[in-house]
Amino acid sequence: MYRLPNQFKSTASQVHSAAGGGSTTTTCSCCVVTAAGASILTAIHFSGLRKTAAATAPISGGMAPPDSGAAPAGDAGRMLSGLFSILIATVVGAMFASVGGFALGAIMAMGTFVGIFALAYESAGLPSGKGIVSAIAAVLTIAICAAIEISLW
Repeated sequence: MYRLPNQFKSTASQVHSAAGGGSTTTTCSCCVVTAAGASILTAIHFSGLRKTAAATAPISGGMAPPDSGAAPAGDAGRMLSGLFSILIATVVGAMFASVGGFALGAIMAMGTFVGIFALAYESAGLPSGKGIVSAIAAVLTIAICAAIEISLW
């Protein structure tokens, strides 16, 4: 039986290495960097939704609503859901993948990620359809950045 070489041995062949020619360790680090960066950017995006919603909200009576300057608790919740959105989607996808296979897990992970965006937009007073479009754009951007990052490693 042929054994694949260990990535930590100095005599190991790099023929069986991970994508991009690097070791599995650098590939995993690349995935962690991409996921962490996407989570932080999603949290920043969700925290900015309040300003957008307040700017587009109709003003009744012709007077501008008073701005207290303090962020309501909903903003902190949206920011935290954005920060953990990829982790939550990954956990949900892994749970369903263990029961119904990889395809079901991937579908449920994507549905969870899109659902988090839709709920964040709806809680900010924006249409959930914009959240769905934003989530699809985020997934495509993450995939493109991950492909570029993998090729650089």
